[in-house]
Amino acid sequence: MNGVAVQVRGGSGFVRVVVKGRPQRRRSWMRGKITEFSSASRRRLLEALAWIPQRDFTLGLFITLTYARNMADPVRSERDLQVLFQRMERVFGRVSMFWRRERQKRGAIHYHLLLLGRGFVPKEWLAAAWADITGDHRPFTRVERL
Repeated sequence: MNGVAVQVRGGSGFVRVVVKGRPQRRRSWMRGKITEFSSASRRRLLEALAWIPQRDFTLGLFITLTYARNMADPVRSERDLQVLFQRMERVFGRVSMFWRRERQKRGAIHYHLLLLGRGFVPKEWLAAAWADITGDHRPFTRVERL
């Protein structure tokens, strides 16, 4: 992480992440276009995760969502993801989620989600919902416990 040390500590039901390194520059509220998952992005993600109670990680899921076709439009793919989040809230209630968009070697967008506070989402439901939202007949979905 380019000179930044990250230390993870447990205790009192929380996970604490201590980041040591260069001080963070002050930024205006408007960020530029995101082009990579930088060391600063990684540090901010770890700091955000540090505020989540440790018990929520025991009810966490790691989800992968992939398009069957070569989806290359980030605006459309984010809309699809937001629709999925709305459906999940209606069916399962409010949940905390972190997500990351990646491009596969073939150029298609796919997503990784960290879903916290929910120990179970039926894979069949997720696959059917993602297929309905994306219009793909056989998109790839994967659900794993943390």
